[in-house]
Amino acid sequence: MRYIGFLALLIFQGLCAQDDNYNITSIPSSLLENANAVVRNEKLNVRIDEFNQITIHEKIAVTVLNKLGNDLAKYYKQYDKSYNISKIHATVFNAQGKEIKNYKRKDFIDVSASGGSMYSDNRVMYVEYTPVNYPYTFEFEVEYKSKSTAWIPRWFPVKGYYISTQNSSYKVENPKQLAYRTKAYNLEDYNIEENISTNEIHLNVKNLSAIPKEYASPDFSNFAPLFIVALNKFQLVNTPADVVTWEDFGIWQNTKLLAGRDQLPQSTINEVENLVKHTKDTLEMARLIYEYMQQKTRYISVQIGIGGWQPSTAAEVDKLGYGDCKGLTNYTMALLKSQGISSYYTLIYGDRKKRDIDEDIVTLQGNHAILTVPLQGENYFLECTSQQTPFNFLGDFTDDRKALMVTPQGGEIINTKKYTAEDSYQNTTGKIFIQSDGNTSVTVKITTGGVQYNYRYTLDSKSSKEKDLYYRNYWKYLHNMNFQNITHSNDKRSITYIQNLEFTTSNYASKVGNDILFSPNMLNRREGIPVRYADRKLPLQLNMAFQDLDEVEIIIPEEYEINSLPDNVLMETVFGTYEFQITKISSTKLLYKRFLKLNSGIFPKEQYAAYRDFIIDVIKYDNIKILLTIKK
Repeated sequence: MRYIGFLALLIFQGLCAQDDNYNITSIPSSLLENANAVVRNEKLNVRIDEFNQITIHEKIAVTVLNKLGNDLAKYYKQYDKSYNISKIHATVFNAQGKEIKNYKRKDFIDVSASGGSMYSDNRVMYVEYTPVNYPYTFEFEVEYKSKSTAWIPRWFPVKGYYISTQNSSYKVENPKQLAYRTKAYNLEDYNIEENISTNEIHLNVKNLSAIPKEYASPDFSNFAPLFIVALNKFQLVNTPADVVTWEDFGIWQNTKLLAGRDQLPQSTINEVENLVKHTKDTLEMARLIYEYMQQKTRYISVQIGIGGWQPSTAAEVDKLGYGDCKGLTNYTMALLKSQGISSYYTLIYGDRKKRDIDEDIVTLQGNHAILTVPLQGENYFLECTSQQTPFNFLGDFTDDRKALMVTPQGGEIINTKKYTAEDSYQNTTGKIFIQSDGNTSVTVKITTGGVQYNYRYTLDSKSSKEKDLYYRNYWKYLHNMNFQNITHSNDKRSITYIQNLEFTTSNYASKVGNDILFSPNMLNRREGIPVRYADRKLPLQLNMAFQDLDEVEIIIPEEYEINSLPDNVLMETVFGTYEFQITKISSTKLLYKRFLKLNSGIFPKEQYAAYRDFIIDVIKYDNIKILLTIKK
């Protein structure tokens, strides 16, 4: 069993309960099944004092059943200058519920929360506990006030895979009846008690069994319960806002967080003018400016300035030569503006697991910034944190999802580019020379585009040793590979990556007496059979659509002849298409053709078995063998 590690970093909340019984025997047996940890008692109480102040009292107790559940007991409180922590402590109990360790405020470690950031206004308080025996229970409690009300603490009673919940409750008090919005996700599937009014929200749930992770299931957030509260009028550190619509939100973001931060030194403007003076094509100008930015800057993480949401000024990024996603996006926007090209700061969730900006609830969302450049009736998207990414290429980190484009007229929900299977292609052509001893020599050309380009283009910057290791892993079913030539071509204009290789490998074709047995699919095999489930619980989600086309000539030794050829295969399903054929060109030459297309989408759990069967068939045909017999 596995537990998704990023949930270890979440801050869990609740009120202090009296006379808690943390004896392991008080956990219902149904909650122990498939569980690495059990949330025994979680309470979160939020009081909205004013539009610019909230009081939060959090408590959670988690029983860790084995070492895979340890991450859930790593509690900390992250804070900044807008927080005032009045109370924080933690207690550890043994399997019988007896207290064995108590941490008071003075025992907490208080450090900068910079982590991967070079600069950060945030700090974190935490304790370190190394378990001696399992199970044990870790109880954490904190009380604090915050002047930032842009984020009202959210309720997520199911913490992740392999974690059950015995009791979790959420209470929001709104004594001054300030206007707020709410959004509930997936509550209907969890028997949650709800009591919502103008001045109070109260939610409670008990005895939620652990959910095991399943192969190719939707992101956990797609089916886990979540409740969000957002004030119409709020404050981000010391910056107030009053928004109801996304249009309002965009105007606030533009005027309060972005305005006045696009000034550039005249010397930089002169450089850019000289760069683009030879073209009148606005799209080409935008491309040249984007590449100029990439050559001049590098990415670092920065979490300062109005809660980490305000970008560094363009002048600062220009001077220092670095910035985070916010600063580099704002800088690129300023460079384009200097040449009369409009572009818009865009908030998005960056992750290979696709997540949309939720247009149904207006609140601070997103964890990444990109730039949208509307030109010639089309939106061009620029990833400003990478020095290698081509102009108007997103890859699977930000493709195919809803984002918030911030314009002077307000915020607008837009969709980023969706890469179709035809966009995300891989074409493999080559020649395989089989020798009579079973060894082979190979020349191959692999051309990729779309998301498959995304998985290749960084190879250009790898060392020879790193490339060698990459290909040995890519063709891990081949042995004793010896590379004579490896050359790469990265065409950023067409967003195409080409790999040319020459290599030899031994014992690829097996000797069976005097005969030779080999697989015609040497260069692009599907491997890895999906897990079998007797009772699948979750839908099947295929995130990436792609297609592979292989055409390979196979040259056999002259002293051998082809015994027989496999029949052509064509499989067409809702999940994709697979086709291969082997044609005899001459007495010593075969042409192997293979086509695999996989569709993206969400499919009912009842179709998982059919998907698994399809992949098993693909693997079977990818490994089909041909027998060569010695001529008589």
